[in-house]
Amino acid sequence: MLPYILMMACSSEADDTSPGRGGHRQDTADTADTAGGDSAEGEDTGDTSDIDVPGVAEWTLLVFVNGDNDLERWALGDLNEMEGVGSTEAVNVVVQLDRSARESDADGDWTGARRYRIEADADPRTITSPVLADLGEVDSGDVDTVLDFVEWGAATFPAERYALVLWNHGDGWMFGPASAEGGASTKAISYDDGAGTSLSVAAGDLTAVLEGTEAALGHPVDLMGFDACTMQQWEVASSVAPHAEYLVASQDYEASDGWPYDTVLTDLVAAPEMGPAALGELISLRFHEIPDSTQSVLDLGALPALSAALDTVADAMVASGTAAELLRAAAEGAQGYDGPNSRDHDLVHLLERLDAASDDAAVHEAVVAALAAADTVVVSNYNRGGPVKNSYGLSIFSPTLPVLPPIYARAAWSQGHRWDEMIAAAAEE
Repeated sequence: MLPYILMMACSSEADDTSPGRGGHRQDTADTADTAGGDSAEGEDTGDTSDIDVPGVAEWTLLVFVNGDNDLERWALGDLNEMEGVGSTEAVNVVVQLDRSARESDADGDWTGARRYRIEADADPRTITSPVLADLGEVDSGDVDTVLDFVEWGAATFPAERYALVLWNHGDGWMFGPASAEGGASTKAISYDDGAGTSLSVAAGDLTAVLEGTEAALGHPVDLMGFDACTMQQWEVASSVAPHAEYLVASQDYEASDGWPYDTVLTDLVAAPEMGPAALGELISLRFHEIPDSTQSVLDLGALPALSAALDTVADAMVASGTAAELLRAAAEGAQGYDGPNSRDHDLVHLLERLDAASDDAAVHEAVVAALAAADTVVVSNYNRGGPVKNSYGLSIFSPTLPVLPPIYARAAWSQGHRWDEMIAAAAEE
């Protein structure tokens, strides 16, 4: 069986005490918190020889919760949400929680990182699951920190399928000024404010996490997911696809409390034999019911065909000699997620607008094929309508003003594909 990875986000809909899970900020959040009490005793340095390990489960969910930032209070809340259900013989819910030294004084105000196998309790305010390891200060924006957790969790809690949940902020495409390094990208996840680090998407940190996870598990990931803002994009999916079967994430911003772990785990524990596509659909549905903005599931096995179709669209746009005009016409008014200056737009809506803007037969033929390919990739999609009504499950970098940042051109998804070359050609027209 193949395992799955999940990762976490932010919100433009959050209340005024919430930083959301996108548009990461460095200032402190309100430290007042309603949770209280000390967490369970049982500190450990990582020795698992005395842990009572169950047999091989159907699922092991490895939830990497980076709360060393302004999301700390929601990290504690989500662990308590998980404890509303807890682990069973068939489902292991295994968590590494990294806390901030400054954001919240709840649950005993301990700092550093701890590992747990989540156990059910009736206390929604205090984490009572046994501490399996107390790691002290760690860098949760470092690839090796994630992989150390994955290796430990998979070895300690064997299962037919695995989940890795990377819980934190996610960002849209925002590029800094050009530099000798090609400009800084904030397209990242897992911001550790204590260490001042994050996992870069464009520079390959996410790929390294997935490659290492696949190596540790001995097979690709069943379901890759991001419980994070604005991560359901063609570029991200292209990085994930070689190492995973399905991807679940949001095109838009998420509220700070993220996925509803209680309802998701209730359903999974009731039917632990479900596969990755069904689990992705379940996560999307329960997230939609909160309600929250967008959530979709991609069949990554179908992504290469879509990428090839997008190459043909890009070629046709360049051959028309009006790539800049077509890109601008398609992007202006297309569904975006960062306001009027959004660099990300829904792929299907963008293609539909491109077709309407062009009278070129080759562009039309390429767009029709790409729309058909996109329909096979997006196997489940939910949106709340209104300002995100034209969200069809997958976004793509499509700036209204054609500019190709060097870091985008060097990224893995640009090697062997031509979407970046179309943007470059548009910028030169």
